[in-house]
Amino acid sequence: QLIAPVTIGEGALIAAGTTVTKNVPPNALGISRVPQINKEGTAAKRRDILASSAAKATPHGDPEGSSPRPNPQLKKDSV
Repeated sequence: QLIAPVTIGEGALIAAGTTVTKNVPPNALGISRVPQINKEGTAAKRRDILASSAAKATPHGDPEGSSPRPNPQLKKDSV
């Protein structure tokens, strides 16, 4: 991922997962690493929120339910 404006020098390499925020000189290896942060309990809270939202939502956004919609491009006798 590049955050413009940056320049990647000729022959430079960028490490996997790196977000480039500064110019990388020629023949250099650009690496960005940030410390890992663990937020205890956050996953459970987010699952609860998603489950609550899913319970309120109508399947596939169809007010009549999740029945398939006919495809006008298919001929009836093409089965």
